[in-house]
Amino acid sequence: MFMDYSWDFVLSFTFLLWTFTVAYSFFSNVIAVGTAGEDRPQVIGASQPIVAPLGGDVILPCHVEPQLNVEELTVEWWRPDVPPDPRDPQSNYRYVHRYHDKHHEENMKKPAYAGRTEMFTDGLKHGNISLKISNVEQSDQGRYRCQIPQLGRASVIMFNVEPRSVETWTTKTPLHPHNLQSRGPNNETDVKGEKTDQLCKEGSKESLVLSV
Repeated sequence: MFMDYSWDFVLSFTFLLWTFTVAYSFFSNVIAVGTAGEDRPQVIGASQPIVAPLGGDVILPCHVEPQLNVEELTVEWWRPDVPPDPRDPQSNYRYVHRYHDKHHEENMKKPAYAGRTEMFTDGLKHGNISLKISNVEQSDQGRYRCQIPQLGRASVIMFNVEPRSVETWTTKTPLHPHNLQSRGPNNETDVKGEKTDQLCKEGSKESLVLSV
């Protein structure tokens, strides 16, 4: 009889220990996943609208914080406020600019941006994912979403186009991260390969979390 009670006690204790171990493992994983999500790098864009004149060039500043080498990742720029073109069956899969597998995919661009967008390839290793748009058109005005799918992060930047008479704002030097300069609505910025411009660094911390 004593042995029966002892065996029942051992079984009960073993079951309770197993239950505690499973529960502890589950909640530990939940906490770890939550912490990892909080520590995940952020995609930071400009907190204020970017303004450029019609026909000029503009840089939409965006960077990864903390600094991260994104050369091996995918960077996508697209227009969330532009509906698909019903005449183009592939319009749902076209971007303002897409960097993937260490290549800038010109064939994935929306026709309106063909030959007019560039990224700072040398700056990718420093987390600079800013976009330059040349020969600004009125239709370029609107919201731009910059995202890195692998990180599940994105940021939305507002771009406003002003008449050419307001200000002449073009890039007179060849495309190079150390030479390009742009001006936001309130302050002058300087996008370099080794660090993102000041406006970008002061961008909104409320970067978007993508569903992955």
